Amino acid sequence: MLALLRKLGGSPLGGQLILAGSSGLYGASETIPALTEDVDVVVDADWVAAHETFVLQEMERLGFRQTPQTCTFSLPDGTSLDLVGYSKEDQIDRIGGGLHLPIMVFGDLSRLLSAPESTVELSGGGRALSPAALAASKLLTVRLENPTGYGRIVRDEAGRFLKIVEQKDATEDERQICEVNAGIYCFESRQLFATLDRDLAILPHRFLPRDRARMAPLLVPAEQLREELKGRAIWTLDTAARLVTGHGFLVAHDLTGYLDSETLKKLIAEGRVGPPEQAGLSVDPLYVRPPMLIAHDPDEPIPFAEIASGDRVVPWDFLMRDLMGTLGWRPDLLDRLEASYPAELQRKRLTG
Repeated sequence: MLALLRKLGGSPLGGQLILAGSSGLYGASETIPALTEDVDVVVDADWVAAHETFVLQEMERLGFRQTPQTCTFSLPDGTSLDLVGYSKEDQIDRIGGGLHLPIMVFGDLSRLLSAPESTVELSGGGRALSPAALAASKLLTVRLENPTGYGRIVRDEAGRFLKIVEQKDATEDERQICEVNAGIYCFESRQLFATLDRDLAILPHRFLPRDRARMAPLLVPAEQLREELKGRAIWTLDTAARLVTGHGFLVAHDLTGYLDSETLKKLIAEGRVGPPEQAGLSVDPLYVRPPMLIAHDPDEPIPFAEIASGDRVVPWDFLMRDLMGTLGWRPDLLDRLEASYPAELQRKRLTG
């Protein structure tokens, strides 16, 4: 991760890129461990619009491959990078960037970066958001004409933030709110990591190791493929949540689970899924990518329970290990998911 940050900072793009989110937290220090393999980078979207060809060519030179018509780039090892926009011209939420590189521009981020000392220089080149410019924590929001499916931002009469209410939990009045959670957070890093060390047990994210996980585009409907894989796949993450509780936590309706490599090869040969690639899982809610089969080839027996539909899902304690790294930063979602996960799936550990 640090090598990637230095590569970006030392490139001709370095002067334009500002590390934010998880990458900004540890980008300026080699002593703070990376909690994610993704990099969040803020860029002037108006500058990108004027230099789109240069940006795309430079990213390609650095070894990045763009997900077509999105602001997401990935390296061959699965590391992904998302460009997030701000503007020096206005402070409104809108789509910016260029024709082939659209970037979401956030008015809140534009206001934040207009403040003095909002960024710091990194020793290896490039800039990061300055903790001095932030409160202990900061939440980025966006206003949408159609907010269906997103967590609503509830404020008091003075406009102060109160809470985030997910779609399924919102009242009719709360569902009329157009301001939603963009899923981007900034923290004062010393306070954040002190809290993590004191209050949370950080578990390794086991599901997406680069040598065992693959993403393959679905070429048949997800429900059809899930039916065909009954008795062979053991579902986890969002797929398990949808099957067990009736609702998931991602925009893209992927099929995510444990599946042996021979079965995956057969699915490819039969035209059920497309050619796979190393996993670079993105849960960015700002765009919807085609649904994928995200398959982990296990090297150990995976515990499962067979539910009424005939599908196999991992029990709660195993699901928790897979969730850390995707939802570990959203304890509210974890709590709600645990509350709706049947007690028998929290206690039993069955294997085939």
